[in-house]
Amino acid sequence: LLGNIATMPMANTGILFPELFRAFLAEHEHPSPALKSVYTILLTMIVLAEAVSEGDLELGTQLVEALVSIGLSDSDYRTLTQDLLELMDRQSAVSTLPWALDIAEILAVYPSPDPEARLRVAVAVLQSARSYGHRLDSGHIHLLRALCRDYDTAFPEDLAEMPAAATQQVDRLSGRHVGIYTLTDQAGSRVAALLTELFPSVRVDVNNDHVCTPRLAALAKNADVFVFASRSSKHQAYYCVKSHRGSDRPLLHPLGKGSASILRAVLG
Repeated sequence: LLGNIATMPMANTGILFPELFRAFLAEHEHPSPALKSVYTILLTMIVLAEAVSEGDLELGTQLVEALVSIGLSDSDYRTLTQDLLELMDRQSAVSTLPWALDIAEILAVYPSPDPEARLRVAVAVLQSARSYGHRLDSGHIHLLRALCRDYDTAFPEDLAEMPAAATQQVDRLSGRHVGIYTLTDQAGSRVAALLTELFPSVRVDVNNDHVCTPRLAALAKNADVFVFASRSSKHQAYYCVKSHRGSDRPLLHPLGKGSASILRAVLG
């Protein structure tokens, strides 16, 4: 039945899709191998949609991570990467670059039965970024460099020069204290490293406590900027941060839970 729904126009499934996503993935603590075909169908619904929102792209990111964390056959993995290439081509823009970078990061983190197919996704992200290089800032550049390190590929020479717009960020974050809450440890560590590379005087603390510990409460109270990656969190932690965060201090909610989305929330 879901397979038939996936072939229908998105106008007929747009209301149904969030409910299917919630029932089969969002309400489960971990993806289920028994639901792999359902995750594939839900991702297909996004790929085939005539109009895709930022929220749809983030749901797609979660579906991709669910699929690769479960493990895919060579054929299924190639189909997944081909679908992602099609979606990236249609959604290519500066505003969607963090999403594309998060996708490439997920593929780099998990084992791949077809490294060549995975590399094609990374190359597509780099090519897309090059097409609007004049609009990239320092955050984009550093994330693209990290992508190249993940995939052991050369950084494009035409992107090597940091745009002048990047200097606008320096005065805003230098000497500041940034707190990051995420259960995705690798993403938090990467953002911390990138921020200290961009702004040597910034202080970054990453927290992943599941409950309201004194450490989490103090970080929420004292950080100049606090990023709460709500796509990767526990409810108790959110209530803790919200109750200890002053109304005069920013509490940022990135759309995604990957390092690109978190970094863009800080720089934005």
